Amino acid sequence: MSTTLVPSLTFPSQSGGTSNSSRSALPTGGQLLLITDDLVSPSDFLLHGAVNMFFKEHKTGRVVVVSSLDEAHWKAVSQKLGLSLAPHSASGAFELLDPSRFLGSSPDTQGTLRRLYDEIHQRIPPTADASRSSTPQLLVIDDISVLEWISTEPTTVIRFIRAIRHITTSSGTGVVIRYHSTSSTKPPPALQHLMETCHYHVSVKSLTSGRSGAVSGEASAHSLKASINAGPVLEDKGFVSRPTAEALHYRVDASGFKFFDRGTAGGVI
Repeated sequence: MSTTLVPSLTFPSQSGGTSNSSRSALPTGGQLLLITDDLVSPSDFLLHGAVNMFFKEHKTGRVVVVSSLDEAHWKAVSQKLGLSLAPHSASGAFELLDPSRFLGSSPDTQGTLRRLYDEIHQRIPPTADASRSSTPQLLVIDDISVLEWISTEPTTVIRFIRAIRHITTSSGTGVVIRYHSTSSTKPPPALQHLMETCHYHVSVKSLTSGRSGAVSGEASAHSLKASINAGPVLEDKGFVSRPTAEALHYRVDASGFKFFDRGTAGGVI
């Protein structure tokens, strides 16, 4: 598996170093990476890749995943990618929260998201100095659009996102959020809010030319100015963007995932 989620995609390290060698393969220190995808080319492989990279990069630390997929699924995929999640789960370093667990008998969306927020907050409490947090932490939220489906009020989901941003910034926790995009028209309010508040964005899409047996889809990487409830506006001079016009192709198979330049699929199969 690659040492970065997407080739050349790195993030400022918790230590604040500016050299390429001091950069991290994953978001740290309250940084938010938004991953968008579509139903034809889902980005599950990047979420699993993020969890595996975290434990390969850090001997100690904690990963909290919010996902409707059960722990057996996460363990099975991680095993295929070369990492056993079992010891991390047993030690509490890997914890899985299923949003459906917090659904009550009545459609009380605000109460559901509040209970989910409280569970997350218990696992990644604020620290006195988030920039010097001794324990690396990562929060992965798999498909926040599901929370929109649970909620009839977009403002409720947006408030939940803002609350999550507050506790991850104050605890120095890196964040990866996936949003399933089902329409190419105007984005829903929650996605629009995420686009305005995330620091980085990876867009995973199906091929415009149609399905291919050799190529699963394409991915581009962008650095955005996070200015609303996302901490200071970042000026990341070390970030290497991958604009849509230069998007990488990728292939997902039983052994993992591979990225490659357009037109070079034959060399990686």
